[in-house]
Amino acid sequence: MKRFGSALLCAGILAGPAWAQKYAGDITLSLQPGLGVAVGSFSNNFDIAVEAGAQVDFAVADGTAIGLRGSYRMFNKTDQSKLPAMKITQFGVHGKRMFNPESRLGTYGTLGGGVYWSKLRGPGLSDPNFGGFGGIGVHYESSDRLAVFTEAIYNAVFTEPSPMGFFSLSVGLTIGLSEE
Repeated sequence: MKRFGSALLCAGILAGPAWAQKYAGDITLSLQPGLGVAVGSFSNNFDIAVEAGAQVDFAVADGTAIGLRGSYRMFNKTDQSKLPAMKITQFGVHGKRMFNPESRLGTYGTLGGGVYWSKLRGPGLSDPNFGGFGGIGVHYESSDRLAVFTEAIYNAVFTEPSPMGFFSLSVGLTIGLSEE
């Protein structure tokens, strides 16, 4: 199943941008620092993470975009945990829908999936695990090519023996890359 998921993700990463370009949509780059908050059984050993991420969106219709997303998080251990800090690297694809695309101040929803690698301090990365994410955001367009945003995303990573979950809370800057 993991191999099928890997193949599907790779196909989406390769075909998604080409499909979006067929519609000559806008392209944007977003940079976003933030915090991660562990939830569920994951929070027994880890609490707050510092994170950094980037995403590229390709508009496919008015108010609708598909994109690629990558992020890096470093979760601190809780006082009771005997484990070292955990790093999580994530790459994935997502869809985004603006609820009021004509407004300078707007809200949106996002949903996607990807590959997550987790690592306790020490050599090597873990095997890739698949996960999904979804959330909401608010953005303000200060010009035709520049916007600021904040977003809250829930991530569910399908690890063994039990899944791990965390919220990502971030602020960011979006830059329009397409020429008018």
